[in-house]
Amino acid sequence: MVRLMKKCGALLALPVTIRSCSEDDCQSLQSIEAACFDTEEHAIVDRIEDSRKTAGKGRRGPFFVATFVDVAIVAMDGEELVAGYCAWTCEPFGTSDTCIHVMNLAVAEKFRRSGVASALLKHVEETALEKFPCAALARLLVRSDNIVAQQMYASFGFSEIERIPEYYGSLDALELRKALDLPKRGKLRKRKG
Repeated sequence: MVRLMKKCGALLALPVTIRSCSEDDCQSLQSIEAACFDTEEHAIVDRIEDSRKTAGKGRRGPFFVATFVDVAIVAMDGEELVAGYCAWTCEPFGTSDTCIHVMNLAVAEKFRRSGVASALLKHVEETALEKFPCAALARLLVRSDNIVAQQMYASFGFSEIERIPEYYGSLDALELRKALDLPKRGKLRKRKG
């Protein structure tokens, strides 16, 4: 749990809870998405639909990939507010590895630079390694002009692998990757005797 509250314009200490997206979250997630991404990048409705299929509530096609949408909830003034979300999946990568793909991570403006994005990313990494212990790496794309996000991802161990020209209209995307460490998955125990 991350704690945040506002003091002198900076956010400090309010409880943040991360949980799976519910039907009641859709409008809040669409509002956050509209504020964070250009129109052509709006995909949260599709991500939520894919997450319903992951939960067994929809028709799966032959190329179905499990998708998850997790939301960060902040309690303020007796109210629970959606502060951000992360849509992610586990997908094949290369010939034998699997990859955790962070497809979208967005935080409402009033909760930015307060640890919500870090809490979401940490939650995704921990949950992904529980659900998909064979995952070898995590990957994501970030806008080349989003320096704050790039710094946050670097603090989690992500490194730039490739620059994709004009991926976001006139802006380039940076593909970032991070190897997922085996020690985080638990050590293998040697049998005695």
